[in-house]
Amino acid sequence: MKSFLFIFCLFITGTVIAQDPLFKLSVQQHSLTISLEEDNAGKSISLALQPSFTSADQFVIVNANWKEEKDWKRTFTLVDSENNEIGNIPETNKAGTFCISLTSLVNVLQTSHTYKIYTVAYPRDPQKAMLVKIARQLVCTVEVK
Repeated sequence: MKSFLFIFCLFITGTVIAQDPLFKLSVQQHSLTISLEEDNAGKSISLALQPSFTSADQFVIVNANWKEEKDWKRTFTLVDSENNEIGNIPETNKAGTFCISLTSLVNVLQTSHTYKIYTVAYPRDPQKAMLVKIARQLVCTVEVK
């Protein structure tokens, strides 16, 4: 009985750990792995603005746990230092992947400024969404050089 209880507890712990929201951010040659269970105030990723970018230059966020969140709609928003929304990072056709071209960001970002990326998840079912208090969570800071 004790061994059954021990195995059951390990299974529950593994299930909880597997559902921890985990994101991989990549831009230019920089990458960062973020967990929403941690304090992300000190986590940052750098972005060097250039006069022109190619279509291959992208800011990409991959939600490693998108399968566990299939009943939820997740969004990522970029905000400036005064908490003004700069724009959303839209989801692509590939499930769990969010991407925005650096070409579209070059006109709204300024060199030597910092921005923050926040995420929000809410139920896809509108009836359930009305019952949930939605709070944004800090993903990381973007330092523009």
